[in-house]
Amino acid sequence: MLLTGTLCALMLAGCDSFYGTTTTVHGTVVDKETGAPLADIQVALTTFGSFGPPVAEASTVTDARGQFNVSTDFDKANTIDLYVNGDILRAMGTYNEAYESYVETASRGRTTRRKIELPPL
Repeated sequence: MLLTGTLCALMLAGCDSFYGTTTTVHGTVVDKETGAPLADIQVALTTFGSFGPPVAEASTVTDARGQFNVSTDFDKANTIDLYVNGDILRAMGTYNEAYESYVETASRGRTTRRKIELPPL
């Protein structure tokens, strides 16, 4: 019985580590035409709920050098999307109307680096 209980505990621990992985994206946001770094651009990792718009699980704004680092441990969604300056972020605060939005699916459970070039409108 002790062996069975230990084996079950190890299996559950393995499942927790698999499903509890952290998704992290860090990088730089720049002006596509000039290459200049863009400060105060909203960056968020979002998930889609069953109903309604995406929900931001973690967000930040770029610093003076256009750099950002955002991560989440959220594990209840099939996909986690990276939104940069997206329309859905207007309600969260910073939104720069001089630039287009950017969205991509993040590599769930991984750390990735991105250089994101936002075209001016």
